[in-house]
Amino acid sequence: MTARDKFGEKLERHVVIHELGHCVVGRLLGFRENGAEFFRSGSSDSGHVGFQWDQGTPAHPLLMRALAGIYSQAVIVPESVCDNMREQVIEGEFEAGLRDMIERNRFLPEIHSEGLAGDWVFIWEIGRRAGLSTDDLVIAVDRAHKALAKLFEDEGFKSMFLACEADLNTWFDTDDEERQFDDTFTYSVARFGPIVDQFREGLSENDSNAPPSADSE
Repeated sequence: MTARDKFGEKLERHVVIHELGHCVVGRLLGFRENGAEFFRSGSSDSGHVGFQWDQGTPAHPLLMRALAGIYSQAVIVPESVCDNMREQVIEGEFEAGLRDMIERNRFLPEIHSEGLAGDWVFIWEIGRRAGLSTDDLVIAVDRAHKALAKLFEDEGFKSMFLACEADLNTWFDTDDEERQFDDTFTYSVARFGPIVDQFREGLSENDSNAPPSADSE
């Protein structure tokens, strides 16, 4: 029996791309990713990713990873993001949303409607742990956005990303009687990790195109 048989429903592509965005970019940056977990309909969320990071990890790669979910979704499945939010994401217009969250303790309506509250709270937590003021966090998020945009301009990166999506779909439709399953299933780093690593190794010959590591400022 396949995961699709057990899951009993179709995985929404925008959910897959969003969660892959976090963990593929995270792996590329050198984070220890735990995989992408997907939930049955009816839960408060459709997907989740986990990773390991140290207290001293610089804010820049963390912010790139935090933004990578919605950025991937806006670029690859643009019709899944409302017009206002998609424009903010593509253009990097995050200041209003960040200030609303930090200074007024509320979210812009489109952040709630697109299910981004968790990502935005994590961005705030990154800034808090790094001791960044609101102004400094806005600047840091802008810098992380520019780095992500440069990454997605690379055709090799986009091909690698879509190869991870194709592998997830293959895995979803592969028989595996040993697979443990209840209301969730997890696409493991053991599958997407080698795909990302092969791409990263190709970048090592041209350091100017390589993204920052989890250890770099």
